Amino acid sequence: QTKTTMAPLLPTSRADIVASVANQQVEQLKQNAGITEPSIAEMRREKRRRRAWTVVVGAVAGITVATSLAIMAIEASFICYMAFIIPVIVAPYMVLQRRLINKLPTIVGQINLCREHVNRLAAQNVRFTKENDRFESELNRLELINGRLEEIVGKNGSDVTEFQKLVKENGAIEKQKQDILKAQEIQQVMAAVFAADRNRDFHISEDELDRLIYNLRCHNVVDQARIKEALLRSSMGKSVTSLYRTLEEECLEDDPTMKTYSISKRNLTGIQDSANTETSFMYQCMA
Repeated sequence: QTKTTMAPLLPTSRADIVASVANQQVEQLKQNAGITEPSIAEMRREKRRRRAWTVVVGAVAGITVATSLAIMAIEASFICYMAFIIPVIVAPYMVLQRRLINKLPTIVGQINLCREHVNRLAAQNVRFTKENDRFESELNRLELINGRLEEIVGKNGSDVTEFQKLVKENGAIEKQKQDILKAQEIQQVMAAVFAADRNRDFHISEDELDRLIYNLRCHNVVDQARIKEALLRSSMGKSVTSLYRTLEEECLEDDPTMKTYSISKRNLTGIQDSANTETSFMYQCMA
């Protein structure tokens, strides 16, 4: 019969892997330092030996107390009392001290524990040294890049501080350009919504809804996959501003600069309507 052996389970989480590597380093340091730990059988034998000595000490103390009390009872004299009163008092205290000593760790165990902590700290020191070396190499690389940057900027007759200001200013300009592009796209979406309302009644019919879906396909800020779902989920005959609010909530990208404004129907170019009711809708506003 062939004897099968199971491979040990590999650690799965990052914490298990780090602990496994640390334990391997500690064991290697123990082997290099010649540190040996007692096995479980040896620890059990030591525990039984100490317990046996406790029983022996307790038995001797009990016999001493019993003998002293018997002699003091038989020979009632001052000399007997002075001779045997001390063993009667000291014997129970010796048993108590022996039990307390059994609960304390041995000197060898404490030394091994201290050595284990020292080895673990040594393993961590090795890891920290490697990380420190890596950080120093990264710092040297950054200093080299900084030197090259100063050289390039110096050739153009400027300094690094001014170059950083220009880069920061360029980033702000790029952000403004992105905001303007978003505003233009959303303005086009608004124009498509209002253009779909052919009869200018501020309600979208089924035919106008199909035309609106077709017109919105060319806009980048609109999620094409969610256009039809968002519009079909709303009932037919919905108002233009409510339909735009649905598009803004479902399809347009989230942006903290989106604000609510109230605009009169009569102020909308190209719309002839005598109603003076206010229509609220969402649109992109540059901060």
